[in-house]
Amino acid sequence: MKSRIIPALALIFALRISAETIDLYLVAGQSNAVGFDADPAKLPEEAGDKEVMLWWRCGDPPPDEHDTMSRGWTYLKPQPLGDPIKPRKDRQYGNFGQAAGGFGPEIGFAREMRRQGAGKIAIVKAAFSGTGIRRDWNPRSDGADGSCYRALLEEVAKATAEARTQGTELRLRALLWVQGESDANARDAEHYEKALAAMLAALRKDLDAPGMVSLLAVNTRFLEGRNKFMPQIVEAQRAVAKADPLAVYVDTAKCSIANQVHFDAAGTLEMGRLFAMAFADMDSKSVKPGINEQFLDPGLKVTQWVERFEKEGREVYDHRREIVAAAKVGRGAVVADIGAGTGLFVPLWAEAVGDQGKVIAVDIVPKFLSHIAGRAKEQGMSHVETQLCTGRSTGLKADSIDVAFICDTYHHFEHPQDTLASLHQALRARGEILLVDFKREEGVSSEWILSHVRAGEAVFAKEIEEAGFELAERMDLLKDNYVLRFKKR
Repeated sequence: MKSRIIPALALIFALRISAETIDLYLVAGQSNAVGFDADPAKLPEEAGDKEVMLWWRCGDPPPDEHDTMSRGWTYLKPQPLGDPIKPRKDRQYGNFGQAAGGFGPEIGFAREMRRQGAGKIAIVKAAFSGTGIRRDWNPRSDGADGSCYRALLEEVAKATAEARTQGTELRLRALLWVQGESDANARDAEHYEKALAAMLAALRKDLDAPGMVSLLAVNTRFLEGRNKFMPQIVEAQRAVAKADPLAVYVDTAKCSIANQVHFDAAGTLEMGRLFAMAFADMDSKSVKPGINEQFLDPGLKVTQWVERFEKEGREVYDHRREIVAAAKVGRGAVVADIGAGTGLFVPLWAEAVGDQGKVIAVDIVPKFLSHIAGRAKEQGMSHVETQLCTGRSTGLKADSIDVAFICDTYHHFEHPQDTLASLHQALRARGEILLVDFKREEGVSSEWILSHVRAGEAVFAKEIEEAGFELAERMDLLKDNYVLRFKKR
């Protein structure tokens, strides 16, 4: 099938350094994602709403000029009714049930995120009432049954492009998905689990966001027990969340409803709050909370870290050529330097793989990547690329690299299993991890290592093996660091 990806999306989430990087959250699904019966007159005002960026498009399928649309970035607020078609014989019609419009879970979500201390965030909402996954959100279809999926991609592309013109880069963090009632029928319920999983996988690929968290919900009180297929939809969402380490099922059973189909204003706000709580809970399960805070400081000065990382006396600096040689990478290989920092190893990898190969510098710090990109340009290393990662994912595409190099960085992985899962996906068959990290031994290692590095070689090796790799070699190259080679199983 021909690709439906909008050309601009190929570049949307590639790194571009700007004055500001803001976390982006998507809201999508059917009428309870729209907020069909959430009366804006019953929405308490909150001054902080004006600090949240909002872009929306919602209505009923197919997406068309009758939708209500923001037509640009604005701040968090209810959305107007728009110009819906009435009546619709085959679908729920109308963009909102109230003449004044309505709102979805985005408001409760954003407010709770801000209460938890989140900085400025952005939300793109693309939701359409009465829609089913297979008949409206099918990522494999170029026809009407994929129209809502394509609309979501289009809105993300346009919103990201406009934000960039304003000097803002958007980093996609999560999808808030509220849908399933329209699939609670004899025809669609049995296919829902597979279709939902496929759609989430397609979104991560088409948006180039492999670390995107998926928060899944549905109105569990739909038709108040009279729909025998609703339990099947709920169990399908639970099953997808259980199988997908980046997905979470959010139970809405306690959210108040306006009728047997839709949440009311209070219930919609509560649903958004539950989404934020679920995201925070998932995001907070760090094995070493706060270890990367100094790197995420907006005032970070790259020159200070260059002086610290690239100096004689630092063991991995003094033995950098031996480390690269030990990897035995061939010409034409693709090496990802995970946690590349200031780019100490990047020129050496670029030399090792040659012009036919590629080096991808991956880091959580935009300023480090900007520094690396500038150095690569100055030195004519056109085969060096940069990739901004998250605390859960490298952001690398599937089957895109031959070697993942992790030097004095693994102990900075706050969510090692998620990051390793993204690395396993990114590595090609017979791909390898070359791990360099500090030896941590009680009574031997310095107090700094004992407090800074959460575990020793045995623990880290076990975590990597449990993620689908096998230890292939241990190399005695260094005194204070160990060097391990793992192969993808």
